[in-house]
Amino acid sequence: MGATLCTESITVEFGCQIRVELKDGSLESILKAFCKILPEILRDFIQ
Repeated sequence: MGATLCTESITVEFGCQIRVELKDGSLESILKAFCKILPEILRDFIQ
């Protein structure tokens, strides 16, 4: 991950790999899993 400061904007390159196991492919299950990993992704992005 790196950040490049330009005169007009900031570009952030962010990569992550997360494995999520779902019991079914319903939208509800996907959203629940995403909500669980969102804080971790945000923390890593901010660091």
